[in-house]
Amino acid sequence: MVLGLPPVLPSSSTCKFQQTFFNNEKKNVSIEDGPSTIGEHEIHIWAFVIDPTAEVPSKDDVSPEEWQRAARFHKESDRRFYLAERSLRRRLFGHYLNIDPRMIQMSQNSTGKPFFTQPQDQWLRFNIAHSGWRILYALARDREIGVDIEMHDDHLLYSDMAQETWLPGIGQILKSVAPAERAAVFFSQWTRMEAQVKMTGEGLSHTKHSALGRSELYDLALGPDCSGAVAIERRPAVQSTDNALYLFHGRI
Repeated sequence: MVLGLPPVLPSSSTCKFQQTFFNNEKKNVSIEDGPSTIGEHEIHIWAFVIDPTAEVPSKDDVSPEEWQRAARFHKESDRRFYLAERSLRRRLFGHYLNIDPRMIQMSQNSTGKPFFTQPQDQWLRFNIAHSGWRILYALARDREIGVDIEMHDDHLLYSDMAQETWLPGIGQILKSVAPAERAAVFFSQWTRMEAQVKMTGEGLSHTKHSALGRSELYDLALGPDCSGAVAIERRPAVQSTDNALYLFHGRI
C-alpha cells in the first residue's frame, strides 16, 4: 500500500510528494534484456534480492580494490553481499553505458554519495540502497537522484533518536494511526527523508534547510514488509506528472 501522508519536513519546504503507481513494472528481468537507455523524464528502479547461498562473483567481476576490500570483511555473509552487489552494479551500469563493466570506476563524496570517475562526462545518474539482502538501483538521465529502502524494523521504529532527532513530529503522527499501520507510516517517512538526503549528497542537516525544494519525491510500493522512496532533481520545465517511473525486478 502506498500511503499519501505528507512528508515530515519543514513547513517551508516546497518538496512535491507523489503517490507511486509504476508506469511499467516487469518481473524476472535480466540486466541484459532490460532497457539500455533512459528518457529525459524517466526514472528506472531496479530491484534485486541477493541469494546468500549463491556462488560468489569471481575476481574478474569486480575491481582489484573491491576484491581486496572484500577480503577484509570479518563475516562471510558481508563479504558475499559486498561482492554480489559490486558485480551487479558494474553489470547494470555497463549495460546502460554500453561499456565493459570492468572499465567503470567510482568514488564517493564526503557524505558517501557515489559517482563515476570513469567514464567521465556521461549522462547516467544513479543511487543505490539496500536493506537486508534487498538492493535498489535508481537511475536517471542528467538529473540527480536518491533512493532508500528499509525493511520494517521495530528497533528503529521505537528509537527516540529516530523519532525526535531525524523525524521531529513523527511521534504525534504515529499516535494517530492504528498500531498495525505504524511501521508502514514510520518507514515511509524515514525513506522519504533518506532519499532526499542521498539525492543532494550534502548531508542531513544541510538538506533539511536548503535542498528540499529541489526534488520530486515518490513512495515506492515494494511490498508489505518494507518501504522505499526515490527523490529526483526537479527541473523547472518538467511537471511532476511528466515523470514516468519504471520498476524492474531483476534476475541475477
